[in-house]
Amino acid sequence: MPLNISIDVDGTLLDENENVHSQVRGLLENLKAKEHRLQLWSTGGADYALKRAKEKNIEDLFDSFATKPDVAIDDIPESTHPISSVKVQEHFGVWDAIRLLEKEIGDCVEAALCPSRELVSYVSNVQHETQNAKRKYKTIIKPNAPFHPIPFFGNISSARIITVGLNPSSGEFETWRNWPEEISEHELTRRLVGYFRLSSPGPHPWFAELQEALRIVGCSYSLSAAHIDASPWPTLSPSALKHRTAKRRLLDSYDSMLRTEVSRLPIFLRKCKHLKFVIIIGKGNWVNLIKRTIKQNFIGRIEAIEKNELSKWISKNKIEIQNIIGLPTNIF
Repeated sequence: MPLNISIDVDGTLLDENENVHSQVRGLLENLKAKEHRLQLWSTGGADYALKRAKEKNIEDLFDSFATKPDVAIDDIPESTHPISSVKVQEHFGVWDAIRLLEKEIGDCVEAALCPSRELVSYVSNVQHETQNAKRKYKTIIKPNAPFHPIPFFGNISSARIITVGLNPSSGEFETWRNWPEEISEHELTRRLVGYFRLSSPGPHPWFAELQEALRIVGCSYSLSAAHIDASPWPTLSPSALKHRTAKRRLLDSYDSMLRTEVSRLPIFLRKCKHLKFVIIIGKGNWVNLIKRTIKQNFIGRIEAIEKNELSKWISKNKIEIQNIIGLPTNIF
């Protein structure tokens, strides 16, 4: 699939001596041969980018020249943000970035832009259970709110790390989050794959600490990480149910849902071909059950960490985690 690739001028395409590395032309020609669309851009403007390309005799390699935007006006604002950015630095030049693009990033970006038919089919199969789930779990569902299954959040097809929780919050379906009453399997799959690239609404605030933690190892939800839950059905939280009358009965219904739905996890994880690391968020009996269930079909690393400890834990084990997932930290 052809991608739109933007490359910066100074400090990226050109080194500190304002030269183009000898390998770069061949690598760019290879990208062009694969029909990727290359743009050279700069904060100095499109004319400046074109001027520098002419000076270095590489103008023919680029399809367009542009200024980096300060403000974007767009009917699909999330499309103005790149799915991935690669940081060029002292020991990682533009030639390394291009090789990384071809080796690792390209397929991840394609998975984010075009969910596979297999993934759409899986979402469709879960959707077909919606009416039954509404009847089965009606006492713990938020009334008068859209009700859709959430089998995953993020770029599941290329995920190296998956975080796991109990089930989606009914707060995901607050009115301001713009969920329709009805949604097709294709629309739902695209929304979930692109969930962390949406700007209106953005990801649910619950994910903020997780996003910050994953950035430490260069594994973002938009490119190479995803989140799944033991149950795909959004319900009121256990803490909310504890304040209801008949709380024991409601909490028993919640527990019953988790025990029934957790069996999906091994089946789903088999579809995650690049998965290296599973992080279960939380502690206690449910976390232990999820861990045992996942171990049935996953031989990679599994850890259980409380959410407020995740950034600290990942930072402490950064090198080990990087070695496991195999992605450099200069991918954003």
